[in-house]
Amino acid sequence: MRRHILTVFREAANKVVLAKKNSGKSAFVNATGREDCLHQGSVATNTCGGHQSGLEQPLSVDEQDRRIQKLAHQLERARRKCEVYRANLLSVLKDIEDQKLQLSVKVQNIKLGMKDRSE
Repeated sequence: MRRHILTVFREAANKVVLAKKNSGKSAFVNATGREDCLHQGSVATNTCGGHQSGLEQPLSVDEQDRRIQKLAHQLERARRKCEVYRANLLSVLKDIEDQKLQLSVKVQNIKLGMKDRSE
């Protein structure tokens, strides 16, 4: 159980660190397993979800606005995910602290029991 908690903790911590490091520019996997991609650079062969980006055709103002709105939505979703990860991390840390306290009490009780037997 403890090993599982530590594994979950490490995975969540890595995701938060990655998200902070990339300022929301990385790919995130949502609950359905579908990846949301944010395009970076101007490589003509860069594809994401079947959509090509690059220098082939300039986008109209309306298309640019739609793309900005889409990217803003994706960024907001990434921020919400970071908040969920943060909340999960805090929950795991609280559980670890609770278990640590319980173990400390048990160890103290064992010590007292051994001390009483030796007297």
